[in-house]
Amino acid sequence: MRPKFTRAPITDAGRVVYQGESGNVTFLIQGRQGGNDVHYLHPENTERRRTRQFKLDKVEMNILHQRGAFILPPRSLCDAIIDTYFKCVHPMLPVINRARFMRQYRNPKNQPSLLLLHAVLLAGSRFCDTDLASTNGSVVPDAQILYKRAKALYDANYEDDRVAIIQSVLLMGLYWEDPKDVTKNAFYWSRVAGIIAQGCGMHRTVDQSYLSKSDKRLWKRIWWTLFTVDRSIAVAFGWPTYIDLQNCDVEMVTEDDFVEDNADGVDRSNGLASDSVHVQFFLQYVKLCVIMGHILDQHYPAGPKEQQRPAVHSTAARNDISLADWLSNCPQIVYWEAPRHHFWSAILHCNYYTTLCLLHRVPVPRGDSAHSRRVSSQAAAMITSIIESLAVSGQLRYCPPSIVYSLFSALITHVNEIHTSVSTIRQDVTDKLRSCMSALKAVSHVWLTGKMAYTLFEPIIRNNMPEDGVQTFGAKEPEKHHSLSRPEQQGKGQDLSKDEERICPNLVFPSPSQLASYGWLQPHIQSAIMKQNGGLREEHNTISQMAPYSVGQGVHGQGPHTTSLPDFDVEMPDGPSLDGWAVTQGQPAPMTLNMNDCLTTTTDIQSERMGVYFKKTENNLYVPRAILTDSCPITANLIDCRPITKAFSRKRQIFGQHSFSNYWAKGFYSAEGGDMVEKIIDIVRLEVEDCDNLQGFQMTQSIASGTGGGMASRLLGRLAEEYPEASRATYAIMPTYSSPDGCMIRPYNTTLTLHYLTEFTDLATLFSYRAMDDKIINQLKMDHSFVRYSRIVADTILGATTSLRFPSHRDVDLMQLIEHMVPTPRMHFLTSAMIPVYGSQGHTNMADLTMAQVAQELSRNRVWTMVGIHSHDTGRCLAYNAAFRGNYGFHDTLTQFTRDVRDKSNPAFMEWMPANPHFYACTVPTAGYEISVTSTGNFTSIVNELRMTMEHFESLFRRRSFLRFYTEHGMEEMEFMEAALNMNDLISEYDKA
Repeated sequence: MRPKFTRAPITDAGRVVYQGESGNVTFLIQGRQGGNDVHYLHPENTERRRTRQFKLDKVEMNILHQRGAFILPPRSLCDAIIDTYFKCVHPMLPVINRARFMRQYRNPKNQPSLLLLHAVLLAGSRFCDTDLASTNGSVVPDAQILYKRAKALYDANYEDDRVAIIQSVLLMGLYWEDPKDVTKNAFYWSRVAGIIAQGCGMHRTVDQSYLSKSDKRLWKRIWWTLFTVDRSIAVAFGWPTYIDLQNCDVEMVTEDDFVEDNADGVDRSNGLASDSVHVQFFLQYVKLCVIMGHILDQHYPAGPKEQQRPAVHSTAARNDISLADWLSNCPQIVYWEAPRHHFWSAILHCNYYTTLCLLHRVPVPRGDSAHSRRVSSQAAAMITSIIESLAVSGQLRYCPPSIVYSLFSALITHVNEIHTSVSTIRQDVTDKLRSCMSALKAVSHVWLTGKMAYTLFEPIIRNNMPEDGVQTFGAKEPEKHHSLSRPEQQGKGQDLSKDEERICPNLVFPSPSQLASYGWLQPHIQSAIMKQNGGLREEHNTISQMAPYSVGQGVHGQGPHTTSLPDFDVEMPDGPSLDGWAVTQGQPAPMTLNMNDCLTTTTDIQSERMGVYFKKTENNLYVPRAILTDSCPITANLIDCRPITKAFSRKRQIFGQHSFSNYWAKGFYSAEGGDMVEKIIDIVRLEVEDCDNLQGFQMTQSIASGTGGGMASRLLGRLAEEYPEASRATYAIMPTYSSPDGCMIRPYNTTLTLHYLTEFTDLATLFSYRAMDDKIINQLKMDHSFVRYSRIVADTILGATTSLRFPSHRDVDLMQLIEHMVPTPRMHFLTSAMIPVYGSQGHTNMADLTMAQVAQELSRNRVWTMVGIHSHDTGRCLAYNAAFRGNYGFHDTLTQFTRDVRDKSNPAFMEWMPANPHFYACTVPTAGYEISVTSTGNFTSIVNELRMTMEHFESLFRRRSFLRFYTEHGMEEMEFMEAALNMNDLISEYDKA
């Protein structure tokens, strides 16, 4: 038995049939002839298409004649339309061998497929100027006429070349004028093309087939074009995909597949070789569509609801990384930048930012929602910027239909941003809405889907637009510059005019390295304990101030808190010269550092949890778990001249080498800041490896400091990558804007740092210089001094961390503290206060105070003006706790204090609060005090500080004052807007509470 399938070289690719491995025919042929081929010539001697018309009956021929299927536009007009096709359609749908098509088109004796010619004319006519005319006055035929001619040929089975049919029906999908007709849209025709392509075996590798080299290249291009159409339609309309890459073994398309030569290897393109920009555009677009497919599969599955969906956070992070890699590897020739605008690079990046919007509008865990909103906002702004560039260049009419979905995505994001209370940002978003709607209106003249989207959005935007923007909405479209009317008429390095720069600001999206390093890919960014420029610099000799906020590990199983916090003082110094402290017993004072470098303790209870903040060395000395770091080298000199320097190894002290700056961007973006952060991370890794159970990190810093604040924010991003599951607590100093020596740019630094603290910490306790001024100078009549302020803040932190460092009647670790104090993830800004105040009469005359008197004083609302916020008169309490330290009748004191708080402060409590304040009692007094009480609260009135910061920020940003000092270090305006939007969202959350 000899089957009629031939094994000779295939010269007619249109007659190839596919036989899969499981088919009996394949088994029969391979068993007899060997090999692994799955592509065969059809066994029948089918007649060629030029004689096909004689096989149609009279009725079919009449229909074709009535449709004008055998009529073509004038030759000159066909030339113009075909030229437009290869400039505007072919780069995105490279399904035709241009060299072969043009040779046939110019040869009257060997014309191309009539069906394919009509399809090319249909596709090209969508992008032709409406006033295009030939020399005899003929105008471009209506798209509907061309579509009906092509469809009539298809319905009559006029064409029998399978490849020509695939090419034709795919191009016919560019026509969709009736939204109710599901058989006249891209979804239908792409599926038809895909079914025929799979019947030919285009989804299988052709490397070992007998196809010519030219056909092999064309088949790969056709298959990957089908793939891009499949994914783009699925994304735009939410319809299912039909191409499963698991069932395909076609190699990824490459540059070589765009070389159009014949089987003999001779290039016969006659100067029509593919443009390098067009080639790179398609190659990068295919890679982008692969990522689109992953996002659809992982985040938008249509399977049974009971099936377990992959973790949103992990899959989103992986896709974020894939998109960042795509952007970092994007060739320069198709990398879009506003100053060097190019049509195809603009279309490519418009699809990239649309994919980012698609990924980050997926429902995410509530802790990640702000991160996703931020990325979506950035992406939408970039889409709008690209659209404005296209509009200025007069190129909107040449955009593919995917531009409608990109505009749709940007509009959705902008509408959600329009309700901000920051006027400058609101105006910016309003301008973006106008730009998008004007562009959508222009695009709707070409694509019906654009008209549908415009009609849908017009009432939505009218209802959401601020009053000052309703009347002017959509009234003016960007002026078109006809000198750039075609994509290929631009120079690759052409700069936009000043007017164009105004319309198309260079809002560059963060680079992939920034995405990976600064927390864009890991929303759960944790904190580390640091001492930043402008923070607490004056130490006094208590153990906790010596190691101000370390990360810790426990002392190998001793006590309930032996695995509480991680430590930053990581590597153990070696040798007999080891720095540290010895521990002695029997001293009357609390745990302190004496001048003989010994830690003195009164009882075992004081050393029970030493491992939380200290590490015991082989020489029985204790090394603080902390890193001292500052971008300013002066801080190193301040520490060197104090006894505390003996406690820390030099490896734990990381300081800058140059003078510090007031500008946040220098610490965040500079090479020196990056090097310091990496050194810190190296030490952290070593210490965490030595932890029994990592709980989290603590950090102290100044919010308004320049270089230090920027470096701390950068560090948050790096810690997020390394330890995304760890908890984090931060103690930060809020600035005052009224001091005579205040820096003008503090509102910028504060807003940028608060932006990171909002997203990337679990607890952030704020200390206000303004509140301390009011308490110390106005109420307690004490002198203003930096030393006094630092001591007050340090004492308050000591009290706030009591439950972490000493046993009490209610043991609470960091995670439990977060669960109690933070009702919603972003509302985690706390205030804290301590009685008595250092240096006050209550502190110097301890015998006159009882615990009951201290508790009574603390229960009054005015005490909160000490170090927390200026006034609680307008706020409510979301959460509350108090730590009592000393040994003076705790039971009666706690009972009375609880009654006072619940009864007197009831109106200020949220409905869940009166029965839920937490109290801790510890018999170990704070160093330097016989008795003390420290309270920590989550009050909505913290919004007053945030609102004041935003008012100062807006007054500067409205005029773009001092921005040059930030942008020269690599920052973009969009980062300021992003931070302001985030803070405005936080203010809204507090206002609602």
